[in-house]
Amino acid sequence: ALVAWVVLLLLFSARLPAAEGELTVRDIRVEGLQRIAEGTVFNYLPVNIGDRLDVQRVQEALRAVYATGFFKDVEFRWDNGTLVIAVAERPSIESFTITGNKDIKTEDLKESLSKIGLKSGRIFSRSVLDEVEQSLTDQYFGRGKYAAHVKTEVEDLPDNKVKIAVKITEGDRAKIR
Repeated sequence: ALVAWVVLLLLFSARLPAAEGELTVRDIRVEGLQRIAEGTVFNYLPVNIGDRLDVQRVQEALRAVYATGFFKDVEFRWDNGTLVIAVAERPSIESFTITGNKDIKTEDLKESLSKIGLKSGRIFSRSVLDEVEQSLTDQYFGRGKYAAHVKTEVEDLPDNKVKIAVKITEGDRAKIR
């Protein structure tokens, strides 16, 4: 993504008129949306029709759209006065299962994981899985189960969705002799 961003900036700056150093936006088009509304992108985009763009404004706009967390890739292109924003949405979580838990009820685990961001319908991010594994491990450590191990598996599904399986191996409770 970083390489694409640098290449985009180089291409974009190469197309700027030398005399002006900026372009005027006559139209904005968003490509690649599946679940997210075009208006949502426009709400986060700090560029409007009629604005003049230079390399700095393009960088700001690119960062703003990417910072929403909705997209795994964002690309800006220029097409005869039209700013084209090509996006690739992050997948949404269709469902998730928890197996192997005996010491903590599934409902309690789902409630705590919902607070972290693991919930059906939410946007999926790999960083959430790291938080899930750490949170569950901490919960089991707090109950004296220091051999607990949490593993997550992600299955890609059609329509840009994922299914997550959380597999827990609790191990024995620690004892003092």
